[in-house]
Amino acid sequence: MTREANPVSETSVARETNPVSETSVTRGANFVRETSVPKEVEPAGGQGEDQKDVRPVNEASAVREANPAKEQGMVKVISPITKIYMVKSEMDKEVIDPKKCSGMISIQGGSALSGRKIAELRDDTGINISERNRQWNEFTVIYWLWKHAVMDSEYIGLCHYRRIFDADKVENRIKKETPDVILAEPEVLFPSIEAHYCSLHYEEDFSLMKKILRLRYPEYYTFAERYFSQELFIPYNMIIARNTVFAEYAEWIFPLLEEIELQWRPHGDAYEDRAVAFLGEWLTGVYFLYNRNRLLETR
Repeated sequence: MTREANPVSETSVARETNPVSETSVTRGANFVRETSVPKEVEPAGGQGEDQKDVRPVNEASAVREANPAKEQGMVKVISPITKIYMVKSEMDKEVIDPKKCSGMISIQGGSALSGRKIAELRDDTGINISERNRQWNEFTVIYWLWKHAVMDSEYIGLCHYRRIFDADKVENRIKKETPDVILAEPEVLFPSIEAHYCSLHYEEDFSLMKKILRLRYPEYYTFAERYFSQELFIPYNMIIARNTVFAEYAEWIFPLLEEIELQWRPHGDAYEDRAVAFLGEWLTGVYFLYNRNRLLETR
């Protein structure tokens, strides 16, 4: 979200039970690559399981509506068990061969802020936060999928107009291995994940995010401090997950983003005022790496 992407290949959260320093977090469908993660970022073994009672972003979000996805005429799917949604915006540039997006379902982020329809689905129907898209970016689509489409398939995925999964390899991977979650290939950030963020954006925003994380989820905060001090980063908010895993992730992250927005002060710069989305990208890695062992156990 803050960098131009190299071609992205799908990758999975580790399935091994060995110590983290000996396991892979990048076992792709078209390659096998071992990536050593320092022991300092070893996940907490699923102690976050009891965090499912978080409050919804707003009172209305506890209500599940009819199915706007079906009402909007959604027809394309990768397979009966997998649906990957590709986020689009009216400000997008055409940078990917449309043939590579075959089988993906396009959804327009920030539809409430646009008078044009450029995708099969919109994120401003039913319960939604589409009007926050300038600050929340693809999280307005993740929210919409959580409220309206998460249970329409066994696996649900999200990618971007310029960063996509290889749909055929994803489908083959799911059929062969039935993983709980597939993420984008990790990137190495120097000198550390936190220092890299602060070199690109406002340090006070990152400090605010950590403060809120410590207050709401102290066990995640302890892990996050170790994760942020390391160099291996899970980027782009590109996710393919079991529907229940996707829903649990959404239940965890949206109260955090809501609180960040309430306490955050805009900088008066359109790019830097996307801080909620930037920080959400950093939190996504925290969530999935912390819960790595739990996802293995509930595979």
